[in-house]
Amino acid sequence: MSGVLLLAPATTAVFATPAQSQSRTEAKVFAIGDSVMLGAEPCLENHGYDVDARGSRRVAAVAQELAAKATLPRQVIVHTGTNGGADPPDLDKVMRVVGSRQQIIWVTVQLPDNTGRYTFEESTNAAIRALPRLYPNAHVADWNALSNDHPGWTWGDGIHLTPDGCRGFARMVANEVRHVEILTEHYVPMRPTLSKPTAPGTIAPSPTASARGEVSFWPPPSPQMLS
Repeated sequence: MSGVLLLAPATTAVFATPAQSQSRTEAKVFAIGDSVMLGAEPCLENHGYDVDARGSRRVAAVAQELAAKATLPRQVIVHTGTNGGADPPDLDKVMRVVGSRQQIIWVTVQLPDNTGRYTFEESTNAAIRALPRLYPNAHVADWNALSNDHPGWTWGDGIHLTPDGCRGFARMVANEVRHVEILTEHYVPMRPTLSKPTAPGTIAPSPTASARGEVSFWPPPSPQMLS
């Protein structure tokens, strides 16, 4: 056998980001949309969201695909209406499909103003903005209003996202996700707990005050006691 050196095939190591390593079923937010969301997909995934975006997707297809999913996380983000618009019955169908257990964040659409092709931007956004008055679990992330102040966030067609638009879209959605979390979390204010009953007006340490070496009244003194 001649002296031939055999080399193993070269391989390229691929390292997943924390968001990519997260199981799709473990994502706390599911985002579904059209080609506009497709441009925001990498930035949304950086937030750990499960994204299903496809070009030319219409609102009827969104309803069908959400209905086909066995489970959904607590928050669902929807961007639809770029292709043909969306009217109230279309949006109502999506709301019925998802149900009342999920919080749904609807993203308004941004379309060019200088062409007769896109005549449905205003009516679509009006229908989206009306949803929170009809459904307590509907919320709006107003991409139309935000992107009007940032013309560099879309390419020359006035629709699809530049890299800056990708980041801006994702930041806006993430802010609304956090806002919805705050609104829907059950907050129970804590009060000091005493080991034994204390007569009103006596000085007793509260959990936070005692850590600072302070004292506080518990229960709070009445106005007559302070006079």
